[in-house]
Amino acid sequence: MVVVVMMMVTVTEMNVLTMMVVVMMMMMVMMTVTEMNVLTTMVMVMVMMMMMMTVTEMNVLIMIIVVMMMMMMMQDQGSGRSPLHWAVENQSHSAAELLLRYGAIVDQRSYSGYTPLYCALYRPDARLRELLRSAGASDLHDEEEEDDDDDEEEEEQEKESDE
Repeated sequence: MVVVVMMMVTVTEMNVLTMMVVVMMMMMVMMTVTEMNVLTTMVMVMVMMMMMMTVTEMNVLIMIIVVMMMMMMMQDQGSGRSPLHWAVENQSHSAAELLLRYGAIVDQRSYSGYTPLYCALYRPDARLRELLRSAGASDLHDEEEEDDDDDEEEEEQEKESDE
């Protein structure tokens, strides 16, 4: 099927198609049979859409599909880090912005309880922190103060109950 499509596209479109095939092959290595069936269906729809699109529209479509697939399948199973965590840790402002634009959860916690904003606090790119806050990320200081207040209230209640 890929050969038939390649005969119908220009050189620029073929570069885009080649990039997509490489990304899909990399993803298939990490997928189950069910996930491959979903990916195959997505590829067929994407190829049909590409035949009717300009190169710029294809680039946008590819970016959207790659982000969607990353969000569906690429959560780090060992630590629970989401694609947004990875984008922040790698200081990729454009990837973080794209993920947030297409629905990434800004306050998603890793298994150890860290949010993407927490990861951004210890990295040099201030634009990422601003981006996460503008997307609605909770400020860590507010959460820590609430936890401290809760701890103090619990201690007071324990003292009162002991007396």
